[in-house]
Amino acid sequence: MTNFTAHNSVTRRYLKRGELIAKRRAEASQNALQKANDMHRVDRATSLGSLRDKKYQEEQQTTNRLYYSKPTREMGVTCVGRQKMKLGSKPLYEG
Repeated sequence: MTNFTAHNSVTRRYLKRGELIAKRRAEASQNALQKANDMHRVDRATSLGSLRDKKYQEEQQTTNRLYYSKPTREMGVTCVGRQKMKLGSKPLYEG
């Protein structure tokens, strides 16, 4: 890049902006090379025979009965029912 003398603030700004763009382009090209190198490492690691031939065990899903079962009491699971059960100092909602 040729070196120009900046005579005013506009020229200085454009020169600094050009330097910043050149710096970012250089960093982007280095990052692209690094990503290609990383992908090569990932491909090499996943191409192992022991990983390809491994059979995964299927996990059985258990039902969450604690939260998703039917309510056993006649009140059910409602906010009013919880306030009645709490016996605290909060006034009950009458509505």
